Amino acid sequence: MLLSIDIHRHVIIYSDSQSSLLAITAYRCESRARARMRMAGRPFLHLISRVCAEKQLHDTSVEFHWVAAHSAQQSLPHVGNRIADCIAKHYSRRGAILDSRVPRLPLEREEPFISMRSTDGTPVFTTGDPRRHCNHLLHQFNLDTWRHSNTQNTFSSSHSNVRAFWLSVVAFSPHAIGFALRLLANVLQWNEDWVERRCRTRGCNDVALDSIHFASCHNHRRERAGACTRICDLISLESDRLAAIARLQSHGDNLRPLLVATGFMVADSPQAEAGALFGVFGTAAAKRRLRELGAAPHRVDSLVDIIRSILLGWAFRAWRSHYCSFD
Repeated sequence: MLLSIDIHRHVIIYSDSQSSLLAITAYRCESRARARMRMAGRPFLHLISRVCAEKQLHDTSVEFHWVAAHSAQQSLPHVGNRIADCIAKHYSRRGAILDSRVPRLPLEREEPFISMRSTDGTPVFTTGDPRRHCNHLLHQFNLDTWRHSNTQNTFSSSHSNVRAFWLSVVAFSPHAIGFALRLLANVLQWNEDWVERRCRTRGCNDVALDSIHFASCHNHRRERAGACTRICDLISLESDRLAAIARLQSHGDNLRPLLVATGFMVADSPQAEAGALFGVFGTAAAKRRLRELGAAPHRVDSLVDIIRSILLGWAFRAWRSHYCSFD
């Protein structure tokens, strides 16, 4: 019930079970984790305590009051208690509505592990974390849906790289989240009226302005050149070998040779090339290559994050400068 009420509302709960109210109070006042662990009904007590704590964070509270059972008084708490008692007895006489052969997992108890045993005589006993498995199934379902999309599955084959890219965007470039989503879903070519954008730049032959074409369009040479200069300035300070690569690639707007030389681009498909230009690349391969080129091990992680931000940054600036965007 508490989970279904607006978190900003003050709640008063009346119960005729004095032992339950005492248990809730004792659990919430107990600061020792070991003592809490040994309390009877701990899963439910923990859930109630957590919800109450959440409401306190939003300047509201939950109050528990005892009301006498089977009382003939006409106050609102006593009448409500009799109604609740009548409803409970009604449904207890009806019996379980769900098929008892398929018991519902008590996920609301927030137990980190749930044990299940077979009731048909076979010696099967399983203990595990159902939430982790459910999260894995949901992730797999979403990934399969993305892969089977006819129009938005361009980068679905490199989902591990996409995940690293997305975490970096959320952490370091939250202002570009909307643009990053459009890049990954390959829907840059659609404007707010769902009319397809066509690239009018000379030499582009009026093609659709999708993510792959956007990465190499001649109209964005200035932004790519700025990103190339920033990356070269960054890596030139790390080692002599990286400085040599930076001197060779610091002029011009072609990011591909620089990214290939430093391990950020594995050119096995047009999708992989375009993704690397935006910052969707294999993190492990890039870190390994940077270490081979002499970058300090304690600097590799930050280098990868900075370079990924630079790559997304040039694309975001190009989009803002040349097109009417909506996020």
